[in-house]
Amino acid sequence: MRPVPLTPAPPMDDAGKLRWIVDKITALCNASQVDKPTDVANEMASSYQPLDSDLTTLGGLSKADGNFIVGDGSVWTVESGATARTSLGLTIGTDVQAYDELLGEISALAVDPGADSGLFFDDSAGNITYWTPTSGLEFNATNLRMTSNQRTSAIIWTIDGGGAAITTGQKGYIEIPFACTITAARSFADQSGSIVVDVWADAYANYPPTDADSITASAPITISATTKSQDTTLTGWDTAIAAGDILGFNVDSVSTITRLTIVLTVVKT
Repeated sequence: MRPVPLTPAPPMDDAGKLRWIVDKITALCNASQVDKPTDVANEMASSYQPLDSDLTTLGGLSKADGNFIVGDGSVWTVESGATARTSLGLTIGTDVQAYDELLGEISALAVDPGADSGLFFDDSAGNITYWTPTSGLEFNATNLRMTSNQRTSAIIWTIDGGGAAITTGQKGYIEIPFACTITAARSFADQSGSIVVDVWADAYANYPPTDADSITASAPITISATTKSQDTTLTGWDTAIAAGDILGFNVDSVSTITRLTIVLTVVKT
């Protein structure tokens, strides 16, 4: 409703006072006709939130960092984290994850970018991001290591007859200082001939290895009437070598060949 001004002041004479009163009553009636209750209600509805008892209750609650608003259907209360968990029947580690700033940062990252990727901690900025290793590196579970190509090496052993044909029997030992897996066995002779060489392996504490420690099963290194051999399947071989194991090379049979080089391809583990 629009306000009705009471100025100017009424005249002092009776007739003037009466006219002044009539004018104000007329103005009041006109204001009531223009600003009807429905007009006022419509204008307020577009500008104000309707009264709500729940919102009124929530607005009156005390506020503090780390608190929760909990309702049981009729009453709203502000509770601490521990009290709220009890009210809601939640157990840390079973129903909810305890807050962890690191986990918070990780959860904000994009979806895992793919295999061979890990999380990189940028100490200078305190940020965490994905990192995919390059230049011959890869992730192995939680470890960073060289790729298989970078970890590939060779164990080389030469048997020399000193210008005469190689004889049978044990031809020496070598320690392997790293754990590895044998992936291939190759042999190279100085001339065409035949030879069979067994490979033995055992721990340093059990030195020297013996025939009982053979790792070649029924497929020893073999050259038959030629100058070389290659075996990449290693059927029956015990290919796992522990760090510190001692390898021994034993010639089971031979003819013609006077010098032989054995190359075991291995991948460090």
